[in-house]
Amino acid sequence: MMAYLAPIAFIAIFTIYIASIVNKEIREKEWFNKMQLLLVYSIASCVAIYPIADRIHFSIGTICLFLTAIYLIYNLLLHVKNKIQTKKVIYGTKMFLKACSILIFMLYILHSIFMLFGFALAIRNQKQLEHFNNIYIDEGLYNRIITVDDYVLEKEKEGIQVYILDSMAPVFNIPINKYYKNYDMLNIGNLGNKAEKGIIEDIESKENILMLILKDKYAINWQFPLKIKQYVIENYKYLEEIDLYNVYTK
Repeated sequence: MMAYLAPIAFIAIFTIYIASIVNKEIREKEWFNKMQLLLVYSIASCVAIYPIADRIHFSIGTICLFLTAIYLIYNLLLHVKNKIQTKKVIYGTKMFLKACSILIFMLYILHSIFMLFGFALAIRNQKQLEHFNNIYIDEGLYNRIITVDDYVLEKEKEGIQVYILDSMAPVFNIPINKYYKNYDMLNIGNLGNKAEKGIIEDIESKENILMLILKDKYAINWQFPLKIKQYVIENYKYLEEIDLYNVYTK
């Protein structure tokens, strides 16, 4: 429901804002200037929803948006109320404004509380990974991490070092206390002045290693250096597959 309300609220706010610009009386109000600032923050905060559009990012990203909507609606109704001279109508309108503002605010607070309560229950019942305590991980991702990590540890016992050439490498490496500089968070912006060339040269210098490459059917992070993937596929031997990865050997 909130996912539908957010874009509706944004369109409504922006439409009312544009309409209010042509009204000189409203435009000169102090609250209108404040509302413009809130609108800018609302647009900026919505960026937090992407690229991971889950419930937590959505809640964080839309807080300012819904507060702006409450603030704008309240002041516009207050502006209309001030145009009315009848005392009974003024009092009724005032009470209505307060009731609407409180109701909208309470609904948003209750929504956030229910979401937090739901996450607390999910975390309480889920299996825990090392260093990921109290972080919600769905069962599918949990099983995937365990499968890949068991494979990495098994190969390590054989004296083989495994490199996960994927932007998600830390998700698998952290629970087993692994850290490979430059290979964790393998994104173009994190590779230093040699960029992809530096990683390729480093791979060439290593022996007795395995490299995990994301299968083609899975989406690659837009910052992932494709030249590294292409180099491994063209120059090394395919060995096997493990979950979402193809395994290559030198």
